[in-house]
Amino acid sequence: MNRILITLAAAAAALATPAFAQHAPPSGDKAVSLQGPQGAFAAEQVMKPFYEILLEAHKQGDKADLTAMEAKIKAMIPAAFNGGKPVSKAMEDHVLGVAHQALAMGVSNPKMFESYKAFMATMLGPQ
Repeated sequence: MNRILITLAAAAAALATPAFAQHAPPSGDKAVSLQGPQGAFAAEQVMKPFYEILLEAHKQGDKADLTAMEAKIKAMIPAAFNGGKPVSKAMEDHVLGVAHQALAMGVSNPKMFESYKAFMATMLGPQ
């Protein structure tokens, strides 16, 4: 039994070594964002209304009215992402998917909804 565990541990270490080598921390004093520039989607005028809709749903807990949340998000999408013009179905589906993912993240990490700043840090990662 011990030989099997040792063999499995050695195999896991051998497989993990190349992964660690590929993702070495950046050298020097500069930090690098792996996600690239945030772009217009991260602008406060876009994300703050999105956050407020999600915060309202988060506060409702298990009784959240997801249909109402989706309707509010669908109403805000054209102004937020396309200058007031309708967006594609794919874009709408994407934004709604992000909303549902954010709510799910808030279940395991309710602190993300303590403030807009905490929400953005959770959604965008370290900057």
